[in-house]
Amino acid sequence: MNDDYFIDQALKEHARLEAKDDQAFLDQLEESLDQHPVKNEESLEKGARKRRPAFSAIAALFLVTGTAVGIFFLSEKMKKGSSDDIAILSMEEPALTPDEMREIEEKINSHQGAKKPAAPSSSVANVIASAERPPTSVSVSPAESARVPPKPSPISPQPLAKSAPMPAKSVRRSPAMDTRSKDFGTDAVAAPGSRGSIFGRRIQEAPTTEKYGPLIETGFLSPLTAPLSTFSTDVDTASYTNIRRHVQNNQAINPNAVRIEEMINYFDYSYPQPEGAHPFAVQNEVASCPWNENHRLVKIGLQGKSVNQGERKAANLVFLIDVSGSMSNADKLPLLVQSFQLLLEELNEDDRVSLVVYAGRQAVLLDPTAIDAGGRAQVNKALKSLSAGGGTHGSAGITTAYELARKAFIKEGVNRVILATDGDFNVGPTSHDALLQLVKKQADGNISLTVLGFGQGNLNDALLENLTNKGDGNYYYLDSLREGQKVFQSGLTGTIQTIAKDVKIQVEFNPSKVAQYRLIGYANRRLRDEDFANDKIDAGDIGAGHRVTALYEIVPVGAEKPAIPAGLKYQQQEAPVVPKVKLTDSPELLTVKLRYKQPDGQVSTEISQPLTDQNGKWQEASEDFRFASSVSLWGMLLRDSKHAGAGTPELVTQLALSGKGDDVKGERAEFLDILRRWSTKR
Repeated sequence: MNDDYFIDQALKEHARLEAKDDQAFLDQLEESLDQHPVKNEESLEKGARKRRPAFSAIAALFLVTGTAVGIFFLSEKMKKGSSDDIAILSMEEPALTPDEMREIEEKINSHQGAKKPAAPSSSVANVIASAERPPTSVSVSPAESARVPPKPSPISPQPLAKSAPMPAKSVRRSPAMDTRSKDFGTDAVAAPGSRGSIFGRRIQEAPTTEKYGPLIETGFLSPLTAPLSTFSTDVDTASYTNIRRHVQNNQAINPNAVRIEEMINYFDYSYPQPEGAHPFAVQNEVASCPWNENHRLVKIGLQGKSVNQGERKAANLVFLIDVSGSMSNADKLPLLVQSFQLLLEELNEDDRVSLVVYAGRQAVLLDPTAIDAGGRAQVNKALKSLSAGGGTHGSAGITTAYELARKAFIKEGVNRVILATDGDFNVGPTSHDALLQLVKKQADGNISLTVLGFGQGNLNDALLENLTNKGDGNYYYLDSLREGQKVFQSGLTGTIQTIAKDVKIQVEFNPSKVAQYRLIGYANRRLRDEDFANDKIDAGDIGAGHRVTALYEIVPVGAEKPAIPAGLKYQQQEAPVVPKVKLTDSPELLTVKLRYKQPDGQVSTEISQPLTDQNGKWQEASEDFRFASSVSLWGMLLRDSKHAGAGTPELVTQLALSGKGDDVKGERAEFLDILRRWSTKR
């Protein structure tokens, strides 16, 4: 009996018993391998058994993890009495070779009458017991063995394209490294608690083909030469959940995956509801900058008007679901199906849902269907029929989805395509430019696009973010059923109804008060100053109840020391150049201006609100200010930004603790836990 056969049997028994404590099981199994006569060195020396490839230990780890996930999904479905056809795991035993059969007989004969050690409990004990008696139901001839090759586990790791490995620890990067356009790769490492090995065998880090667009971090600007800062709003949250997944899995974090504005906007803030004619309220705040005591930090907050469920417009939703082979993992298609079922509970008979699937080819799984009792049952039945396999012909599926959305278009309602994928577009015409043009054209025709990203290893984050930017939609990343619940029951239902579109923010700085400024994040959302009043230029949309937060770091006039050291032989510090304009004597630090269009409008409306600095300390600022600054500083540390100043993980934690507040949803407490995990692994 070899180790690998013993491990396979133990895993099967563990799954059959639906055991819960996987780590205890692993520890127990490793101990058993050390103690039990199965590990016979003499038989090893005789070369009686044929060793399997070196990756068997890796496959065993994947099997343990997959088994636990599969048991969870299976138990949940059994509770609901579901007859779901989706196969989460396959536990079929590979056929035994004749040499393995003879080895079993030899080991049984050699161990008969031997004193047996104390048997561990649970599934390991059952396997040990079964290992000491010959299998009675297996008889395979050499010819049959040749005809029936061992069936590989469906959750075995697949070969991935090469990618540049990422360091396990943050490395200081030069500005040139941060601005290059080459895609970075991240290394997948052992799951939390795995101790980096299984049964004494080292786990190698798996390669990844995840793609991230380059993020260029801009420095400080002078209001004398650049008095305006203009950007589009953003309510995406994918970056934060993706980073959370990396931290929880002990994986290196690609700096280009860190979009600070998405991290900040993942969290709820206590902004007041709008009053009056405008669909959102503006709340500005300024205090000292926590990571640089000589600087000031400005928070700009927008709160979208909430809409009651009964007041929501009818929705025409087309779900475009990736069912390619890369979506087969439990954290992809099965998670999508469970999350989608949550959304169904939020829809009503005025809403229409269509389903399109794509892999090697696209297919309409469900035509536009009203979500009454019968329609909800039809959608559930269609979801249960989903299975993953094949390539990823993404562009064809998108075309079909838009055709369905146009066919069922609701003139006074909400029309949206919701793409669920890992972004692995690898079959058929895959021109990103063509896809972006298609999405942009449909958005101009009032059919927007929302993207739900899933899984790890081949996430095409760069493409998915670009699609939603062009499609007037939102980008979410789902790493768990809890996140699926948040997105489908609150986030997605909020963005279903747009309350303001093409929302742009422009800040004008007072040069008599501000020497320099910089916008934190929003690297992919910046606009030219002249685009602010140009109604032909697209910008971000705000859904019902959504909020947007942005931070500016300010260098007050006179706060910075001369850039050139005194006493140099070949250069001297010149007096500041006096601008040829007359500066207004105003106590205001800056003015925030916003432009937006009504959901069905073509002409924008502008509002403005000044902000005066009262020289307050960050310790006296609101909890929302402190927490947002904590998330912002963590993002800078993840990117190894030179602008992080005196920022440290300890300061991030201090800010987050002081701004935790009531935390009804527990998201800020979770953030603190993520910080703790990240800090201990640095």
